[in-house]
Amino acid sequence: MSTSNSLVKQLAFQLFEEAEKNSLAITEIKQDIGLNRSNATIHVKGNNLPLLGRRLLNAFYFIAHRDALEVEQHSAPLDYFKWLGGYESTNHKYLKQAIKNVQQTLIEIQIENEHTDTTTEQWASIHYIGDVYFTGGKIHFTVPKSLRKQLQQPKSFTYLSLRISNAFTSEYAHNLYERCSAFHFQGATPWWSIEDFRQITNTTELSSYDEFKTLKRKVIQPAIDQINELSDIFIELETRSIPGSKKIGWLRFTIDKNIHGKLVLTKPLDEDTFQILREEFALTPNEINDISQNYDYDYIRSKIDFTRHRIEQAEKKATSRIEYPGRYFLKALKEDLTLPKATKQAVEQQAVIQLQLGDSSKTIAEASKNSMDGIYTYLQSITSDELQNLMNGFRNSQLFNPFRKRVGDDPIDLDEDKAVRAAFHSYVAKNVPGLMG
Repeated sequence: MSTSNSLVKQLAFQLFEEAEKNSLAITEIKQDIGLNRSNATIHVKGNNLPLLGRRLLNAFYFIAHRDALEVEQHSAPLDYFKWLGGYESTNHKYLKQAIKNVQQTLIEIQIENEHTDTTTEQWASIHYIGDVYFTGGKIHFTVPKSLRKQLQQPKSFTYLSLRISNAFTSEYAHNLYERCSAFHFQGATPWWSIEDFRQITNTTELSSYDEFKTLKRKVIQPAIDQINELSDIFIELETRSIPGSKKIGWLRFTIDKNIHGKLVLTKPLDEDTFQILREEFALTPNEINDISQNYDYDYIRSKIDFTRHRIEQAEKKATSRIEYPGRYFLKALKEDLTLPKATKQAVEQQAVIQLQLGDSSKTIAEASKNSMDGIYTYLQSITSDELQNLMNGFRNSQLFNPFRKRVGDDPIDLDEDKAVRAAFHSYVAKNVPGLMG
């Protein structure tokens, strides 16, 4: 396990110990705890996990996801596990039954259309979690081998806050929150048929929901209300009727950032940011904790970009060098040092725009218009597998070169990195017929 992984785990446990002293549930702490959960474990067919099972699953994966490939058996204090899973009761008989439900639940992944030729169809059915036992005040468990890489090195993932997901009192809200979070960067979920949506929400066996207005009143609207009230995303329902009738045949959810959610932190601690500050800038956990409590996430990231740029510029000059990046970063943070507007634009856009232009006769305005025209709509309409194929192609393209050293083999996060997102949109514009206009 890397030093950064150990430090992040240590910080999470410190938050638990502090919360335990003050009898605070995970939903009540003022610092975020979450995990980058593989989309392969989110975009699955419906399962019968109740709300507690879904919470416990995230607790298992939070403990295991940073070292799933290196560690055969994972362990954690049982009280810590319960806190991560939002389980405050001392009734361990019920807890054990909930864990057994998680063990018995299967992830069913249909990678290709189920009606394709059997020689090309890709399908998997995997247990969410392996062996589990309690001893010595700890919980010990294993992760199925076929899932370990998905946990530690997912090709695509969604950041899930345990603070937020544990706050939902409806399994429909919890399930829909995870699904919509995975599509946040696209701005909307795909169009789901009513049958697909009921499979996703595990309501196919409930005949009382056969009528859409009942499904909306009992399942959809309460889930929307909880998500919009509590979480970091704001969703709205859109529907389509079956051609030639008024009956609703399809639905989707548009997704926006929600700064007014009750559990949204104005100064969240992000795991990847923690690694950057710890590894690149050699700041201590206490310094990082202080930063997260006093500065907004976007502000912190802007000073990271500023510091990196200044370091790069200094290295190009034989007479100057920034010996202590962490001190320089803290100075930039406290004094709000910024790049000149023109320099900032050049840093974020130069490589993207130049590669995108190709033909030097085009103007930047024309290139920007062409790159964005139709992309948003197109990305909303494709499947997760088609999106992943685009991401893989982007990673292998020249457009990714300016970010290759910084991102490396890490999953590409389009939500958090605006420059990478702009380059990805340029790749889509250049490689999807009809989008260049």
